[in-house]
Amino acid sequence: MTGSAPTNGVSDFELRQRFSTTIELPGDTGANNNNSAVVSFVQGNNAPSGGTAPSGTATTSVSGGGGFVGGTSRPTPTT
Repeated sequence: MTGSAPTNGVSDFELRQRFSTTIELPGDTGANNNNSAVVSFVQGNNAPSGGTAPSGTATTSVSGGGGFVGGTSRPTPTT
C-alpha cells in the first residue's frame, strides 16, 4: 500500500465514516471516534517488515452512526 498515492501530498489510504454508517475494523481496540488510532491501526497492519508504513487519514462523524469499531476477525473467503 505504501507509495500508492498518485502524487505527493496525497495519502496512500483514506477511511471516512459518514452518515449513519459503522466501519468495522476487526482487531481494533481504539475509541470509535479516535481518527489517529484508526490510522495507526491500519498502518500497523499494512507496513512491510522493516519498510515504511503507508500514509493515511481517517475521519468520522459519529452522530447517527457507530464510527470506527473493532470486532472479531472474519474468515478468508474461499473461491
